[in-house]
Amino acid sequence: LNTLGSTSTGLDQEKSDEQKLKEQIKKDFPSKLRLRDHIRKMFKEKQYRELIPFLEEVLSREPNHHEMLYKMAYCFRRIKKWNDSLSYYELLIAVKPGFRDAWYEKGLVLQKLKRYEESLESYDKALEFNQNASWIHYDKGILLKRMKRYQESIASFSRVLELRPKHSWSYLELGNIFFARRQYVHAMNYYRKTLDLNPKAPGVENHLKICVQRLERN
Repeated sequence: LNTLGSTSTGLDQEKSDEQKLKEQIKKDFPSKLRLRDHIRKMFKEKQYRELIPFLEEVLSREPNHHEMLYKMAYCFRRIKKWNDSLSYYELLIAVKPGFRDAWYEKGLVLQKLKRYEESLESYDKALEFNQNASWIHYDKGILLKRMKRYQESIASFSRVLELRPKHSWSYLELGNIFFARRQYVHAMNYYRKTLDLNPKAPGVENHLKICVQRLERN
């Protein structure tokens, strides 16, 4: 009973502290403009966890402020609260459906939640706004590889290389795909290109040796 009582007291204290913080924020920042400026400063300093009560306060005053919705979604993503992050990305997209980065980052969160088909749809929606966003093609390629949709994954990494011919990580991922498919000559070509661009790329030298050994064995 004492243990239950102490747990209850701890939760009550936590709620009390949270309420005090909210009241202090209201007192310190009666102006919406000052509050938003303070949030931008904290966001720049990457105080993601500490920012959340400030964002809650500004959104209680301006629930459709798309910049603050974005910052809330981003903060939850950075502290790995995936479901909370997803909720705010969805609110943001409802307010600003043409916001490419919201669709892209929603895709990242859905991928963390292992909702792969929805993640893919979100990446594709982001690409509708900019087909030249190489980083979206790259993350889409990573997702397709995880889903074992290798041909589509190859197409995504190839698109990255059209846009960024010296992107060593795309060469590495292509090498890994062909390695997994036992197409060792293709894998070696991509691994060598990876090392040309990034001599310290992890695991590539070892994979090259394995490719040579397996080709010699055959």
